[in-house]
Amino acid sequence: MAYTSPINSMTPERPMLFEVGRDVTLAEFIQLNDEALTVRDQAVTDLRAQIKNQPDQKDELEEKIELAEARAASVRDALQTGARLAFLAGHPEKIQAMMANPEKFMSPNKDWLHGATTYKAEQLLLLMYKSKTPAEVPALALSQVPKADKQGTLEYSLFRLVSFYHHVGPLAFSLLQAGAKADGVILAEAVRSNASPALVEQLLQHGADYKSAFDVMAGNPGYFGNSAQRLAAIRDTLANKLDITSGNGKPTQLRTAPRFRL
Repeated sequence: MAYTSPINSMTPERPMLFEVGRDVTLAEFIQLNDEALTVRDQAVTDLRAQIKNQPDQKDELEEKIELAEARAASVRDALQTGARLAFLAGHPEKIQAMMANPEKFMSPNKDWLHGATTYKAEQLLLLMYKSKTPAEVPALALSQVPKADKQGTLEYSLFRLVSFYHHVGPLAFSLLQAGAKADGVILAEAVRSNASPALVEQLLQHGADYKSAFDVMAGNPGYFGNSAQRLAAIRDTLANKLDITSGNGKPTQLRTAPRFRL
């Protein structure tokens, strides 16, 4: 049904805009997102004009500009929270639009500092954390993203996951299943963040190698601390787990689906 815009109030609480973002159509969602920016831009323009005419009130008016920008960001964040709820309820079109055209939905005061890939990675990780079937999230959320861009998003999502989160084994495995490739940087970051041997094992099976990770760690010893020692210990642990085949004495392949502890 048609929805009467709530944006003029510029507060995410009246009405609950995350519910609006969840329930409106894709066209209405895009319209509300754009309208929040239009209201903000008009308010900022008017306030800047007042500063020219009332320079003695510059500090107060600049505070109002910051407030207008913050309100717009809050409104858009609430709408996008609703889009994630809709995705988890089986309606992915709004998230797909956000992933396909991130610049249209990114926050000028936050997301633009880090770029579109970071924005998409954060959206993807938020969805995966909330989903009961995280392995299915990447393919659906990124279905309208070009192949090369999709690959970059998967791999940067894996990098952020192992760098900044804890107990990430199941989600990392889901990203690897979706096509993410690991490398020495990702392995080094995972070890720095106390990755389990099981996760290291999976990263090794999907493109990472010990030498590259050790090289990354050696290039920034202050940042990685004792990570090289940890990785060497994990390497020894994994080596001891290899089954020796009868006859040729060569090790079998590592397990492909280890159990992860949350």
